[in-house]
Amino acid sequence: MFGENTGTLEEKNEILLQTGLIDTTDEHLPIKGAVIHINENEIFLNFINAKSSSDSTIEAYSGEGYLITLSYTEKRNAFNSLIYVGSFIIEKDRLKSEYKIEGRKCTL
Repeated sequence: MFGENTGTLEEKNEILLQTGLIDTTDEHLPIKGAVIHINENEIFLNFINAKSSSDSTIEAYSGEGYLITLSYTEKRNAFNSLIYVGSFIIEKDRLKSEYKIEGRKCTL
């Protein structure tokens, strides 16, 4: 899950973007997707593709007219916990915005 920084994730639970496997039913395998929060609504996005190099990952998601490109690298914070640092670009029609983000793994 990603937010402005890991502090807002832990202290305020302010999640901007969440990625992972979505388990919808027992009849189908979980699918990779993302959820973004826009105007207090959750928008579900389908995974398109991913590219990884030795130090960075770029993932793309789309749905409901939105296209998201997520770019991040893995780092260690002061407590030696794994965090993700990067940005995501969200596009819809002719509008395009970029957000700097930090994230962490969340297992439910």
